Amino acid sequence: MLKNISKLATPTPLAVIGGHVYQLKSLPSFTGGNSNLTTDYFQAIPWHKGLPTLFAKRIKTNFAEYLDIRRQFLNECQIINSLTHPQLPQRYGRHDTDGLLLAYHWFNCTPLYDWLYNTRSDDLPIIDTASIHTIIKQLLTLISYLHEKHQPVIHGQINLHNILINDQQQLTLVGFNQARFAHTTQIKQIIYTQLPQAASLSPEQARGDSWGLSSDYFQLGLLYYQLLTRTPWIEGESRRQQQLYAANLSTPDVNFLNHIVEKRISNLIAALLHPDPIKRPCLSEIKSQIFKFPQH
Repeated sequence: MLKNISKLATPTPLAVIGGHVYQLKSLPSFTGGNSNLTTDYFQAIPWHKGLPTLFAKRIKTNFAEYLDIRRQFLNECQIINSLTHPQLPQRYGRHDTDGLLLAYHWFNCTPLYDWLYNTRSDDLPIIDTASIHTIIKQLLTLISYLHEKHQPVIHGQINLHNILINDQQQLTLVGFNQARFAHTTQIKQIIYTQLPQAASLSPEQARGDSWGLSSDYFQLGLLYYQLLTRTPWIEGESRRQQQLYAANLSTPDVNFLNHIVEKRISNLIAALLHPDPIKRPCLSEIKSQIFKFPQH
């Protein structure tokens, strides 16, 4: 999944995925938006040639009996099962009986965070305004797919770590461990033990209120702001500090980005970052604005 993974650890015992034997190699350096305290991550190497390398995750043994964590993991598996878009994970071995293991094809990409801050992505082009518009349009296409499919899905954790990019600047959206189907009732507002940081929480998520489709739009605006400014919108060194900051965000001025982009783009980002989810634009309004952006 990551192009620049540090040295892999000693393999764990073999696992059967999709009817085939795989060797699970731990990813101890796998950090970012997908990592959490309750899950182990692996690169799954096929025992026989001709099979795909996979990304796999499994609930840690000491968390397997926690009902909320197990329920959310099984929910994630159901969501991944429902996805058919090529730029989203598609489950491998969806009929396997191991309900604590989730696997999908390995993406040879780099997290957008690394691309933006140039930490491990020297082979990727330098980011510019045209690239940012391309990224946002692609991301909006993926959000539209999730929200408009037969069983709409709310992602809930759209951030720089959960968006992967390849050297053709094609995106893949991952990190569905907080996602849910839009029609389902939230068992818990959010499982904080599964979040390594809270810098992408919408205000309603941070407050512990009910959250829905509009949280994804807030996170789209937040990402847009980060790409343009290379600075976080939500401040704080710890999860708790970031959560408190996000819960008490104020409404940005509509002209707050006029020094970087044209006024209508600044207006849109300000509207997406509104702390009240009811006052954010709906999906059709967002699409009508973003897909008007010029091609460079």
